[in-house]
Amino acid sequence: MGDGTTYITSDGHYVIEYGQRDRRWLEVLKSKVEHLGFKAYIVHHKGKYWKLKIYSKEFHNTVSQIRINMQSELSTLPIELFKAYVRGLFDAEGTITKHTSKTARIRIAQKNKALLEIIAKRLRELGIHVTNPFPSDKRGTYVIQIPHTYIRKFIEIVGTEHPSKKSKYEFMLH
Repeated sequence: MGDGTTYITSDGHYVIEYGQRDRRWLEVLKSKVEHLGFKAYIVHHKGKYWKLKIYSKEFHNTVSQIRINMQSELSTLPIELFKAYVRGLFDAEGTITKHTSKTARIRIAQKNKALLEIIAKRLRELGIHVTNPFPSDKRGTYVIQIPHTYIRKFIEIVGTEHPSKKSKYEFMLH
């Protein structure tokens, strides 16, 4: 939910809102939300920025509860659910960037350092080299980093559903 938020409007509507510049990614999320049986709407916000809005008390309360329990649950999630969680986190909070002219890296940023520590530990168990969380340039945010030599393994094991990240991976590493 790094690019998202949950709130209750003054007239009592329960809302989950996710903002993004890449409308294609919001279309992916909308499809997933609708597959779960909830209505979702994509609205233009400002400039090139879009928002996905879901109006549902049930979905709002479920997401809020998951956010509270995620850290304690993450260590014991079955491996396929863990990979799905990390894929979603990478799609929401991650980047593939050029590090030098010849190498790239994956970075995942998050305010919750303990959550990143669990993710790093479990990624290592999958054979993916990853740093311990370290402070990022943004105040109060931590980063884990996967070096160039493990990006392909990360994409093969965890993957991405984000259209921009898929394109960037294909362009940079193939």
